[in-house]
Amino acid sequence: MRGPSTASPEAAAVAAAHRVLVTYFPASQAPLDAAYAESLAGIPEGSAKTQGVAFGEQAAEHLIDLREGDGRDAPVQFTAPPAPGVWRPTPPSHQPFIDPWLGRLRPMLLTSPAQFRPGVPPALSSARYARYVNEVRTMGAKTGSPRTAFQTETALFFGGNLAVQIQAALQDYTARHHLGIAETARLFAAANTSATDAVVAAWDAKLHYGRWRPITAIQLADTDGNPATPADPQWRRCSSRHRTPTTSAAMPRSPAP
Repeated sequence: MRGPSTASPEAAAVAAAHRVLVTYFPASQAPLDAAYAESLAGIPEGSAKTQGVAFGEQAAEHLIDLREGDGRDAPVQFTAPPAPGVWRPTPPSHQPFIDPWLGRLRPMLLTSPAQFRPGVPPALSSARYARYVNEVRTMGAKTGSPRTAFQTETALFFGGNLAVQIQAALQDYTARHHLGIAETARLFAAANTSATDAVVAAWDAKLHYGRWRPITAIQLADTDGNPATPADPQWRRCSSRHRTPTTSAAMPRSPAP
């Protein structure tokens, strides 16, 4: 569907963005309304602006209707009881599994969340599992690790919020290449639909296999039945809370369980 050739693309983009955001983030309506008014104020009054707003609203409503009942915020629970190899809340906050509904969300491009589900993780008793656990124990420790400063900074960067990092990179790209509204929208749509489905696929695997996190695997290694994985009850990982400001990123909702 195309809007009227006489409509303002800027007004359409502003109106569509506002409608989608206030629909999914109603608690932020006040600042979103203020930003909406400020953006519209920079567009000359007239039929082009009026047509643009109307078409932007229509496009937004269409997208919202397409995602109706897609499983967003559904009451999905991780119910597997604690056992060797099974996920359970981890220190220091011992929070429940965060946002498990992501593993059941209707994808945007994939046929199902399980379309690219990875194979079964290595058995707890295997040499491969022991190799992975011991590597994390050595290289991921908060203190006493042989990793270099560059390795630490690299790990903290990739441990940041990928969603925020991607948006910043796309914004930088569009600014440097002076992309128009349509090109920018297509770029963000292509990158974010793919990234969203990657998150859905990852959470599907997390829910399906329910493996414990490294800190649990290392602290409780004496319960995994593998003699090559000695337990370290005091082990702590290198925390992303200590990353430098250049690599830090924050989101209202953390996707990491």
